[in-house]
Amino acid sequence: MFVLMKSEKTKLLIVDDSALIQKLLKGAIERMAGNGFSSDIKIMQAINCYEARHLYKCAHPEVVILDISLPDGSGLNLLDEFRSDTGNTPPATIFVLSNHASPEIRNRCLSAGANEFFDKADIHGFLNFLTQKIKSN
Repeated sequence: MFVLMKSEKTKLLIVDDSALIQKLLKGAIERMAGNGFSSDIKIMQAINCYEARHLYKCAHPEVVILDISLPDGSGLNLLDEFRSDTGNTPPATIFVLSNHASPEIRNRCLSAGANEFFDKADIHGFLNFLTQKIKSN
C-alpha cells in the first residue's frame, strides 16, 4: 500500500541511470505536488546501486521507484536488499519501472517484494497510476 505520511514530508527515492527518466519522473511528481495533490514529497535521486544503497540506509524513503538495469549492478539485488533491511520501518513501497518487462522479470520482481511493476514503454501509465495514488491520500 502506498501511503503519504501527513505529519512530515514523504521521502521518495528515484533509482534510474537515465537522466531523461530521472528528469521526467521528478518533473511529473513536482507538478503533482504543485497541483495540490501533495506538497509533502521530498524527492531524492540515485543513478546507481551505490547511491541508492546509501540513500536508502540514511534517508529511509517511504517510496522507491526502481529500475532494474543499473551501471554498477542489478536493481533486483537492490530490491532484495531493501526488502531484507529491517532498519526501514515500515518497509518502503517499491515500484519497479523497467525496460525489461518480460513476464519472467515482472514475476521475479513481484516475488522479490516489489509492490508494482511497470514497463518504461508505458511510463505515462505509471505516472497516471502514481497520480491516482497521490490523489487518494
